[in-house]
Amino acid sequence: MVAALEALRSRYSFTLEVVDVDDDAALEQRYGHLVPVLLGNGQEICHYHLDPVALDAYFANIL
Repeated sequence: MVAALEALRSRYSFTLEVVDVDDDAALEQRYGHLVPVLLGNGQEICHYHLDPVALDAYFANIL
């Protein structure tokens, strides 16, 4: 998912923070089976694979 997001960096201006869910018990409990998960401002955008439609919808709502 990180590589797919990096390819979209020129389309959208964003900062990417990679967090290891296994290092935080609360995150592991919440997202452990959904990893990788993409969040934006605390909102789940997609999980397992990058969903370009969901990402477009997210940016359309914040821009």
